[in-house]
Amino acid sequence: MVQFEEVTDEHFEQNFKKEEEWSDTDSEISESEIEDDVVDETFYDRLVALKDIIPPTQRTKIANAASSLANTATWLGKFGGKATWVLATSAILFGFPLALAIEEEAQYTEYEKQMQMQAGANDANRGPDRRPRSPGFRS
Repeated sequence: MVQFEEVTDEHFEQNFKKEEEWSDTDSEISESEIEDDVVDETFYDRLVALKDIIPPTQRTKIANAASSLANTATWLGKFGGKATWVLATSAILFGFPLALAIEEEAQYTEYEKQMQMQAGANDANRGPDRRPRSPGFRS
């Protein structure tokens, strides 16, 4: 069976005041100083204070997860940049000349259509009697 034994701390007992001796005016820190400390405390300070709350094994797991996430994000950024570079240069080297060739072909087709329309207009202006005749044809 376990027995409990009370251990007294002499230093604590020497500095401890009785309830009758304690008053709010004995405080060495004023309320304005407390407010200044709260205002001056940054998010980083609060985060560092959490170090005492979280056990070391859990902190190690969190740190490893954060490091892994950062490494993965860095790798994805580098890979994405390289992939974008390859796609952009490929589009410039292959896509731009292809687009120019397609545009040139479209212009040539349009030119042929205009020539056919002009030839058709010239035939219509000649009329039925002015058609060229073959040498062996008599009317």
